[in-house]
Amino acid sequence: QPEKGKNSELGASYALGNQLFSATYFSNRIKGFITTTPVVSNIPYARMKGWSLGHEGESGKWNYRTYVDFLDARNELTNKHLTKRADRQMTATTNYDLGIWKLGASLLAASESYVNATNTQTLGGYGVLDLYAKYALRKNWSVEGRMVNVGDKVYQTASGYNQAGRGAFITLRYQPKQ
Repeated sequence: QPEKGKNSELGASYALGNQLFSATYFSNRIKGFITTTPVVSNIPYARMKGWSLGHEGESGKWNYRTYVDFLDARNELTNKHLTKRADRQMTATTNYDLGIWKLGASLLAASESYVNATNTQTLGGYGVLDLYAKYALRKNWSVEGRMVNVGDKVYQTASGYNQAGRGAFITLRYQPKQ
């Protein structure tokens, strides 16, 4: 069955110089929530509510963003947590602009989540760090290098499915500028 939902959100932001602070409360009620645990099926009534707090800013050649999410996602009939959804998650990025060079890092950290609908098995929380560098070759050309999962963290976002270990990528990019 298709899902049907009612979603509401209330947010506020405050700018102070080069800084932006934000807070958003959200509440989603879903009838026929589609789940794949243990097989594809519908949960009659699900609720997801929580807060997203953010901070963005810049200082000199630095710019940065940090968001923290607090989630309470539950099956309303059993009051158990929905599977594969961390209660807390943080994303943080920072960049340093050196003109033709741009260097950056990003961090994703998530708390544990439940594997099963009875909430008796958990997946551990994790933190993953990525790094990147970009070099402007010419007006429309750049070369970018990225190293993902720098610490070679072994983690799963679904039971039995390990995420990729450390990886490195190089991209030659052509992007016409107006």
